[in-house]
Amino acid sequence: MTESAKDLQKKIDSYYWYHSFDFGNGLIAKGVKSFAYLKADTDILFDGLDIRGKSLLDIGAWHGHFSFAAKARGAGRVVAADKFAWERHQGRETFDLARTLLKQDVEPLVIDVPDISRATGQFDIVLFLDVFYHLFDPQTCLMNLSQCATDLLVVRTHHDHDAICTSTPVMVFYPDGYGDDPSNRWGPNPSLMYGLLRTAGFKRIYYQDHPVAGRTRGTYHAFRSDAALDRLVAAKPASWIDLSDPTVWQTHVRPQYAASSTAGQAGIRELAILSQSRSKLFKAFFASLRNKRKSVR
Repeated sequence: MTESAKDLQKKIDSYYWYHSFDFGNGLIAKGVKSFAYLKADTDILFDGLDIRGKSLLDIGAWHGHFSFAAKARGAGRVVAADKFAWERHQGRETFDLARTLLKQDVEPLVIDVPDISRATGQFDIVLFLDVFYHLFDPQTCLMNLSQCATDLLVVRTHHDHDAICTSTPVMVFYPDGYGDDPSNRWGPNPSLMYGLLRTAGFKRIYYQDHPVAGRTRGTYHAFRSDAALDRLVAAKPASWIDLSDPTVWQTHVRPQYAASSTAGQAGIRELAILSQSRSKLFKAFFASLRNKRKSVR
């Protein structure tokens, strides 16, 4: 490793990384989410899809892993949108550094989730990953941002452990947060998410359990129409559960909790580490807000 590369690695190491990156030439960002974890996350999002030349909006991009992953899979215009992480957690610096090192043409857009609507622009694909349950008014935000997706909206969210026991649409509010993280406000269940996505105008909706968390975290591929499904899907993955089929609610969408994970106990331990890391991060953020208020007084 040359001296300049050593200096660059030192710069990389000076930042907090939630996503891990291999920038090539021996340069590594060791994030909280391991390479194996991110690969499983990314495979769930993109396997079976043909996104070559498609436009994509990644809401809550943070360091930009999924934006860059989409670009690497041949996506056309890719926009990474964030504000909270970029303004509070050195996220914009890490995003810009990753974009430079990866040499990926991904556009940054500084915007709050509640401000995203059709006026933000329209894209073939919109990613809305692990943001829904942090919002104060997630239903309204989902309705508004869904207008940006002409063909496909991909949503990943935490599910409430108890609410997934019922087929009744349910969303649990956590006044003090969930999992030692005050920013975890809501715990929906699959039935509620399906209903919201149908209300938002998506005709075909497919569900997948998370490879580590099982049914306590799920991914929804919501297609605007059958034509959109045909445009984007080369071959439907076997793991996709078609929620428009009424029989699946009894045969597949049953409470399985984290036991449905195929990653085993090692994966569960990694999920706990991720939760603890996010908790520490948000606690530091809220502490900084309190200190600022005290200084103003």
